Amino acid sequence: MTTKRSKNTTFMRPQTHTFDFYKDNTGWYIDFPAFIEQGLGGKADLAMVSGADLMLDYLSEGQPRIALTFSNLPMEKARFQLKMFAHNGWGATYFSNIAQVPTVWLCNVTKVVFGGAHPREIFVR
Repeated sequence: MTTKRSKNTTFMRPQTHTFDFYKDNTGWYIDFPAFIEQGLGGKADLAMVSGADLMLDYLSEGQPRIALTFSNLPMEKARFQLKMFAHNGWGATYFSNIAQVPTVWLCNVTKVVFGGAHPREIFVR
């Protein structure tokens, strides 16, 4: 990951990722087999909880599977925007631009996807 620091702010290189998410009888998960294959964790570590599940319910419109593209830079036709307001060793909490889902917590799997850090903003379509 390429970063530079300026006035206590870390800037990430622009990144856009597309992943599938699926819902089974235990909840929502990111479909990220490389995470498991690399020994970084198991299925439970890929669970979408604490608002992330509500975001997926909202975006999937009742379907059990959805493909989403997300970026740390604004995207045309983004449906959801997240802005970080809290961060700790276990993850980051974001405000959303959708009233039905006021906050979303994302665990450190997000750091794996984005190369080592939680983005300050995430745009989703």
